[in-house]
Amino acid sequence: MSLRRWKNQQKVQVLNAEGQVLHSDVLIADSFFTRLRGLLGRAGLTEGEGLLIMRCREIHMWFMRFPIDAVFLRQVDRNDSEHWEVRGLFENLPPWKVLPVGVRDSEVTLELRAGSVQKKAWTVGQKVRLREGGASCID
Repeated sequence: MSLRRWKNQQKVQVLNAEGQVLHSDVLIADSFFTRLRGLLGRAGLTEGEGLLIMRCREIHMWFMRFPIDAVFLRQVDRNDSEHWEVRGLFENLPPWKVLPVGVRDSEVTLELRAGSVQKKAWTVGQKVRLREGGASCID
């Protein structure tokens, strides 16, 4: 399934400290509906896709159809919305996981394709940048 159904939703790219793009097509879930829906109903994520859930310190995997990696972030400086620090990582969370997972001092959650944390060498304490824009819709 493509991201076309959310084509009016804002997107960001996630870059590492060196400016390399880690994930190019990340949707922002910042309204009640987009945060509630999350990735429910999706068959999976392709390489580079993700969902950035604002005001989210905890997630669950109820009704999910595929595993994901979750990255919990905290803003580095209140006056700078671009720079973030990784506060916690959860890899390969299975669908239908009953207990919620989260990081108390995080502010947002980045949900990624399972295996992305290892493939992109994410680490706790790592600094990342969120840049407006993102890849165009994928067919």
